[in-house]
Amino acid sequence: VLVNKQEPLKLELSTFLDCAARGREFPVSPAQALLNMEICEDVARCFST
Repeated sequence: VLVNKQEPLKLELSTFLDCAARGREFPVSPAQALLNMEICEDVARCFST
């Protein structure tokens, strides 16, 4: 099993800064990010009941 040894939030922030500096789009759209959060909330609700 391959495991990414980079801290996820640090990698995300680094990617964001790189995109901003180079005028590129962030690889995750706001709609995708919102959907991911909704899925995480649904999973969390399953564990709290």
